[in-house]
Amino acid sequence: MPKSGYKPSSADRMSWARRLRGSKIERRSPLKTYIVESLAMERSPEQIVGRLRLERSSHIVCVETIYAWAHSSDGRRKGAHKLLPYGKARRGRRARKLKRLPPIPNRVPIHERPAAANDRSELGHWEADLILFGGHREVVLTMTERKSRLLMIRRMANRKTDTTANTLNDLLAKIPETARKTMTFDNVLYREAYGGLWQQASVH
Repeated sequence: MPKSGYKPSSADRMSWARRLRGSKIERRSPLKTYIVESLAMERSPEQIVGRLRLERSSHIVCVETIYAWAHSSDGRRKGAHKLLPYGKARRGRRARKLKRLPPIPNRVPIHERPAAANDRSELGHWEADLILFGGHREVVLTMTERKSRLLMIRRMANRKTDTTANTLNDLLAKIPETARKTMTFDNVLYREAYGGLWQQASVH
């Protein structure tokens, strides 16, 4: 930009020059190939940029550049927009199509769980969570004992209520009763497993 100040005519010429040059990704074939292959391996743009910097690549771009290119006409021809996390066809927030879920019944805030669970001073306090992969097509249930850090993992066929509850019950059956004091779920897992699976549960 000229030092004499902002000039609309100069700004317009510079804008057209940037458009004629095209995207930095589109101009560099090795970079474009690397980004497409990384997206295909379910890496996010943030992970791709971090890896490029870690490897001290000469082709450094910012996260926003990857998103913008993926949603451009060039990126869409490559199918890059479909490889982004959740595969959104367009950028931006979407309106909710479903009604807001009702409050979780009998919900116990995490700050009300026993002090022994918070400070990890006693064995038997667990945390459970769901991990979703591949656009929610793959589901893994995890249970971690807070004091010992014992981790139990189980792959599930789906995240339906019955599947989740049965998987949790199966894992809990392998734990001595003295080591089953409280369980802290996240909201998503609690909705999936809710139905009287463990009455001594602290839910956040």
